[in-house]
This record gives sequence, C-alpha cells and structure tokens, in this order.
Amino acid sequence: MKAARTWTWTLLVALAAFPAQAQEQEGDSEAGSDPVKERILWQRATRDEPYVFQAFKQNYVLPASYVTDINDSPSTAGLSGSSRFQDAEVKFQFSIRVNLWPDIVNERTSVSFGYTQLSLFQAYNGGASRPFRETNYSPEIWFDYLFAGEPAGLFEARVLRIGYQHESNGRQEPLSRSWDRVYVDLIFEVGRVAVSLRPWYRLPEKDSRDDNPDIHEYMGYGDLVLVYPRGGHTVSALLRNNLDTASNRGAVELGYSFPLAGQLRGYLQVFSGYGESLIDYNHSATRVSLGIMLHDWL
Repeated sequence: MKAARTWTWTLLVALAAFPAQAQEQEGDSEAGSDPVKERILWQRATRDEPYVFQAFKQNYVLPASYVTDINDSPSTAGLSGSSRFQDAEVKFQFSIRVNLWPDIVNERTSVSFGYTQLSLFQAYNGGASRPFRETNYSPEIWFDYLFAGEPAGLFEARVLRIGYQHESNGRQEPLSRSWDRVYVDLIFEVGRVAVSLRPWYRLPEKDSRDDNPDIHEYMGYGDLVLVYPRGGHTVSALLRNNLDTASNRGAVELGYSFPLAGQLRGYLQVFSGYGESLIDYNHSATRVSLGIMLHDWL
C-alpha cells in the first residue's frame, strides 16, 4: 500500500495546487458552481427523450496505457513463452444509464438502470493474436432520492442512492470472477468538490460457486470518489481500502481531464493498487494511461 499512500498525497497536493484562477469558459464561473446539481438537472431534462441514453460513469479510450508488473498468470491458464502479455495495452470504459421509473414516489425520487463495461485490450501484442486480456461487465439498478433546498454552509447533500450491482468477467473456470453487492451512495458537495461516499455489502454465495471468496480483503467495503471541476478542467480521484490495519490493501485512481476539441477531452489516468479489473482483484500493479475522454464524472 506504499504506492497507494503516495498517490493519495499526490491527490491532496494536486487539489491544493489546482489553479483557482484557471481560465474560465464563457459562463463557467456561474455554471460550474454546483456541478452535481447541474448534472441532476441535465439528467432530468433529457430523461424522457426517446432513443437517448445518458452517460453514467466515465467514458474513455486510453490507447497509451502502460502497467507495471502485469498479471501474466492469474491462474494455471496463464500465457507462457512468446505469447506472454505485454505491459503496453489499450484501456477503455463504456458506461450508460437510463431512467426506468421517474417520480416513483414524488418528483424527487426515481429508479434507474446503468451498465458499465471496462476492457483491457492487448492491441499491440501481435505474438498473442491481440487478445482482450480482461473485460468486466457491470449492470446495476438503483433508487435515487434527491435532497430538496439549498442548505447553508460548506456541506450540501445532493443525492441519496440505494442500489444493487453485479460485476463479472463472463469467463469460465479457472478464470471466472464475479460478485454481487448492495450499496448506499451519498453524493454531496463540499465547496466546489463533488463527493461520492459509497459503502457496500457483498452478497454471500455458496462456497461451491464462489470464484473469489476473499475479494473483500482486496476490494474493501466501499469507495470514495472526489471530483473537482474548474475552468473546463477536472481533477478526480477514486479511493478504496479494506480498513484492515494488519493486512492493509486498497487502490487509488487519479484522473485529470482537459478540453481538446468540441466534445472531446484529453484524459490522463494513474491507477495504483489492487482490483483495477476483476482478474486483478488480488494483484497489485501501477498503470499510467493517456487518451481521449468522451464523458467525465460530471
């Protein structure tokens, strides 16, 4: 976890040094003052449009992605010889959502469905026929309660979310990995920083069907997401930890996105720790990636 702690301090320094006087886009100083509220208003305005999926989590393609200590042998089916995995690969994520039941109790409540797919593609590994090293599929369904009013002070609660999430890599033994969780997600703002605090509980499985019975020891019991948008630029972090002082494990993912052209954004991402993908849930590595982002957290 030494690397994860290093990246945590890097995040704090980045947030402190992020230019408070960054060049604002036209109207950005007004529009960017409450990023979570703006996202909610945009989702509510477009939820009834036909044939329109809304962005959910980050959507990106990172063709320049280098990982240290790549997981060559997650099981006895690992590659060997000239067909070993390469440290350079392509990482991309696709994430959408749809509002299933708006105003289920009143105008501040709704039920939604989301789908996120993360892939690690050995695009430059011609010796191994350019395989997809790992793809994770994650559907989820949740209930949202939107807080009303504009509470005074630094802390502003925006959304309380209760959901169920399945995640698997769609493979057979011995490479199969999967788990199911229920979670509570409190989304709020502290000044200009948007925060998602999401503890979860893993739903138990029968021992005979559990591909990864110790996954909680590496993935922990929740995650914390911090997002700071300013002047068209965004600094973000995702933090996980198992809260075990005797055998501490976790992960840190730092991101920086910036305008390129039109709706396209450049994106730099650094990941360090366990569980970047399900096949790597018990394998620690550090990855640096650069590419194009289509949609950020906010």
